[in-house]
Amino acid sequence: RKLHDAELRKLNQVVVQSPASIIITDLNAKIVYVNPKAVETTGYSKEELLGENPRILSSGEFSREWYSTLWDTLTSGKEWRGEFHNKKKNGELYWEFESISPIRNESGTITQYMAIKEEITERKKLEIGLIEAKEKAEAASELKDAFIANISHEIRTPLNGVLGMTSIIKDVFSDFITSKEEELFLAIDRSSKRIIRTVDMILNFSRLQVGDFKSIPRTFDLGELLYDLYQEFNILARQKGLVLTFENKIGKRMIHSDSYCLNQVVSNLMDNAIKYTEIGSIKIVLYADYKDKIKIDIQDTGVGISEDYMDQLFKPYSQEEFGYTRAYEGVGLGLSLVKKFLLLINAEISVKSKKSAGSVFTITFAQSTYPADDMGMKIFRDEASIAGSGRKNNNGINPSILIVEDEEINQLFLSVKLKKSYRVIIAENAIKALEALESQHFDIILMDISLKGGLNGIELTRILRETNEYNTIPIIAVTGHAFDRDKDRCLAAGCNDYISKPFKIEDLEEKIIQYLTVE
Repeated sequence: RKLHDAELRKLNQVVVQSPASIIITDLNAKIVYVNPKAVETTGYSKEELLGENPRILSSGEFSREWYSTLWDTLTSGKEWRGEFHNKKKNGELYWEFESISPIRNESGTITQYMAIKEEITERKKLEIGLIEAKEKAEAASELKDAFIANISHEIRTPLNGVLGMTSIIKDVFSDFITSKEEELFLAIDRSSKRIIRTVDMILNFSRLQVGDFKSIPRTFDLGELLYDLYQEFNILARQKGLVLTFENKIGKRMIHSDSYCLNQVVSNLMDNAIKYTEIGSIKIVLYADYKDKIKIDIQDTGVGISEDYMDQLFKPYSQEEFGYTRAYEGVGLGLSLVKKFLLLINAEISVKSKKSAGSVFTITFAQSTYPADDMGMKIFRDEASIAGSGRKNNNGINPSILIVEDEEINQLFLSVKLKKSYRVIIAENAIKALEALESQHFDIILMDISLKGGLNGIELTRILRETNEYNTIPIIAVTGHAFDRDKDRCLAAGCNDYISKPFKIEDLEEKIIQYLTVE
């Protein structure tokens, strides 16, 4: 008996001194016991609580159905766990985590219910604060995304119009343009590319800084990607009197990586090589080292980099020359972006350079690559097979194109450039586009994505793809929204292809021919 009494005293002390509130009720939900912690937490005296229903602590925030579910759980003999938002005697609200369970006698019959309550007010405040902070961060991220997209669109779209009008002026006066005046058009082209390059750098850097840029790997021919870039930059190199060469020592080699990231890396390095080289040559070399790791060298005979500046080379907004007397343009983001893009695709970069003696930038791929079945790089694209395969026509009539575009300058540019070979109809918004489709047949649609008022281009594309009458018409998205995610959204909505502004009219015409080709 003494041992039994000692055990009871021990258990009583555990309940009395418990840091958690303990409340016991009878089967009619009347309180029959409260420990000191429950008295301290609620602000009610022991006498005020005994005989009361636990509803005395209710904040009124929970519905009858909620309490009904709780009691159904208990009367079925199960334990209930959950959070309560309760109210103290002084009206102050507080949070508790409660575990309520039935108490059974020796025969297993439920005689009472016991609630063990832990106050979690501070933890709950922290959770609510974190949720609010997360929601604010998400809202800020969405706002930032919208800002970035709008900035890209608002620069690319009018610039496309400017370049388009320039090309039309050049065509109209082509018989009177001298070689010196030809340089003026080249200067416009170079300046426009500089604007786009600067905007893309700033926007990509912003996305990379906040972790918003997602790598999308795919399998592609590394040699072909480099050859395409070589062709693109060879024009710029020749204009500056430089010799640009591309040497592929490993043939056709497939790699699984993000082609956009790699394209940006090599483009920035090539742009720098041409910018900082006044006399001599630039060389792209694709090869494998003795460990069979794939490498790309970008070599130039340019101004080189001083040893003192090497530590600052990949820092953002950093340039070796600052101020009003700097010799070269740029915002100092190119190499910082190169470093960040390479980290995304698990590749490294190293530099060897000497002032006034040129530089060598080396990209090393950590991942393995594998030879393609068809060895030897495809150097020349078969343009004749595209251009000579024929076009669809309606009884000898030129194919018809519906251009859905709300910018007047771009409407004029596309209309002037395409009307020589096609029947062109302009629709300035989704309603006009649907009206045009109802009145006549179109062989292809050029779809701007941002349209003023009403449906945007993606929404209109989805409608057309859900309509039997129009779901087979090829749709090419023509937009100032130029990120990979924008392309993915266009293709997911049902567009067959995508081209971002500003674009060369030849590139757009090539896509049009592709989709008008006779099967």
